[in-house]
Amino acid sequence: MEQFLNLIDTVLTKGKKRTTSVQGPGTIVYPGYEMRFRMDDSFPLITTRSLKGSWKAVRAELLWLLSGSDDIADLHKDGVHLWDPWATPKICADYGLPPGRLGRIYGPQWIRWPKRENNLVDKIAEIVEGNGNDEDKINEIHSLLNRRPRGGETIDQISKVIDEIKTNPDSKRMTVSAWNPEDIDKVFIAPCHVIFKFAVAEGGLYLNLWQRSADLLVGVPFNIAEYALLLLMVAQVVGLKPVEFVHHLSDVHIYFDQVEYAKMQLKREPKPLPEVKLNPEVTDIFSFQLGDFVLENYDPHPPIKGIPVAI
Repeated sequence: MEQFLNLIDTVLTKGKKRTTSVQGPGTIVYPGYEMRFRMDDSFPLITTRSLKGSWKAVRAELLWLLSGSDDIADLHKDGVHLWDPWATPKICADYGLPPGRLGRIYGPQWIRWPKRENNLVDKIAEIVEGNGNDEDKINEIHSLLNRRPRGGETIDQISKVIDEIKTNPDSKRMTVSAWNPEDIDKVFIAPCHVIFKFAVAEGGLYLNLWQRSADLLVGVPFNIAEYALLLLMVAQVVGLKPVEFVHHLSDVHIYFDQVEYAKMQLKREPKPLPEVKLNPEVTDIFSFQLGDFVLENYDPHPPIKGIPVAI
């Protein structure tokens, strides 16, 4: 995949050094980059190192995000442990989270974005400040709260965007956000891929992703594959042709201890991209299962083992 190698080369040759990093050693950073992947007859899974062993994790993580879960135990059911380093007992305790929980990052924001409570608070304040005895006020507040779901009302952004594609394809609002400023300080790792948007043009479906932080060697290959897969899935359930995945990266970086691994990939020639086939019987985005995706004609270079992961 030439685009991926071009990005590695750009970071190594034009990037700027940062000597420290919150998540580990220093980095070489290149601020701002865009890659475009056509979806006509191939799937953008990198070939300069094998991700055959990670294909199950790619599928499982995406389905986990779409389920709205932040519990790594749900990933463990499929034998996937990608998120374990970020949900240790110490991290969860430090952030006041239940064991094995990541907090409100991707899935919970996609599926259960919390509505503002300002209106409810104002109504309660009006009742408290109004005329009447305390018993009547308490009963009125109880009546108000009885119409409110436990934890407050939420927005299913995924369902809304799919409905928008189906009913109003010319819309420019087909957007899903994982970045909720109210929750950023309550989680150990803030969302890296923060917002994505669909667009429909001439019967084709496009997907744009904006990523604030991009660990180029470890995270980006997964991000490319998962969002390309999401584009295929959504296109199938809305009956459109998947055309292009556009990946906008803000803080693209290679950690100092990853540089030699990056150079190894630059020495390898990209191979033809594989194909991914979906189960054509699935017509609901939340009904996909692990077995509904088939990776074909994937013949990558051997794996590169030992790439450090910054926690």
